[in-house]
Amino acid sequence: MNVVLAAEESAGLQMVRALADSDHHLVAVLSTPLNTGSFSSSVWNVARSLGCETWPAELVKDPALAARL
Repeated sequence: MNVVLAAEESAGLQMVRALADSDHHLVAVLSTPLNTGSFSSSVWNVARSLGCETWPAELVKDPALAARL
């Protein structure tokens, strides 16, 4: 299954790692980008380190996201 994950904080970290270890294809992760300095940027860092494409979390408010998906 192809998965696009919107995630933050520790629950998001757990999901990114679980999906990376599964048979599913993690297409992209929507999260807070690195430059915010917040804890949630860890999801962004982990996703990137696993080779996942990362998209800014603000895209969930963008109507164009549906077309992108």
